Amino acid sequence: MLILGLAIVTLAMGLPVVFVLGTVSMAYLYRQDLPFILLAQRVFVGMDSFVLLAIPFYVLMGNIMSQGLVTDILVKWAKTIVGRIRGGLAAATVIVEIIFSGISGSGSADASALGSVLIPAMEKEGYGKDFAAGVVASASILGPIIPPSIIMVVYAVVAECSIGELFLAGIIPGLLIAGADILIILFIAYRRQYSRADRLATFGEFFQQTREAFLALLAPGIILGGILTGAVTPTEAGILAVAYCLFLSMGYYKTLSWKDLPELLWSTVFHSLADHQQGHDSIPAQCRVPDCRLFDRIHRGDHSLGPHFSPADEELGS
Repeated sequence: MLILGLAIVTLAMGLPVVFVLGTVSMAYLYRQDLPFILLAQRVFVGMDSFVLLAIPFYVLMGNIMSQGLVTDILVKWAKTIVGRIRGGLAAATVIVEIIFSGISGSGSADASALGSVLIPAMEKEGYGKDFAAGVVASASILGPIIPPSIIMVVYAVVAECSIGELFLAGIIPGLLIAGADILIILFIAYRRQYSRADRLATFGEFFQQTREAFLALLAPGIILGGILTGAVTPTEAGILAVAYCLFLSMGYYKTLSWKDLPELLWSTVFHSLADHQQGHDSIPAQCRVPDCRLFDRIHRGDHSLGPHFSPADEELGS
């Protein structure tokens, strides 16, 4: 009860969640007369995973694509498809988010990358600011669903699941959500009489924009294709995709220079720091919070729980 009260008080004080988790964890260690060094040790153990190295590479890939102005190229391509429809720019935002979800794997990173470009663009074409922000916010939830997903990588490591199977499971739900988003956007745009392109893009214009965006559209395929075929691990796919995105932004499109790299790397570090909260997973475990793997083994009748589970855990699960 004291731990819960401390969490409520620290949240009410306005402390960031990561500091609230750290404070609560240290308070629990103090009450249980456990050494504080355990917290640092569990943080390190939580990060000591080759698979989790994929996370900063996915974040860096998204930063490279957004800072390298690849977003603008993808928006122009999407507008040739749906620009003639009323509310076409908002629908194009969802289409671009589908591509970006296959690059960064982070909803917050996608919202930042697309919002900085598309919200002002939608306002310029007469869309309401609340509608534009709502479109970007609702589209950005595709980031953790359409693979590669940072949340899926972390879940696969913790629950010992197949990353490839999780990625496959996210494709159809993500596309269904995107389709529903577009239908709602078109309905609202029709009722509010939002703008649309004066004419339908010609085949030549569509072909030109597709040719310009083609290499950028291949980026998600490098990750998914490599992982699902078993050619590379998720971490190796992230490394290859980062190298490919650097080639696109610095060599092909020439929208990024070497002097921009330090800022990109620092931004990647700060975005990746949120994943350090996994180091606090062992504190809830000390509080007897059941593990999903425990229930799975008991459901299958497997009582060989191994060194990570005690008989008390088995009684708790049953």
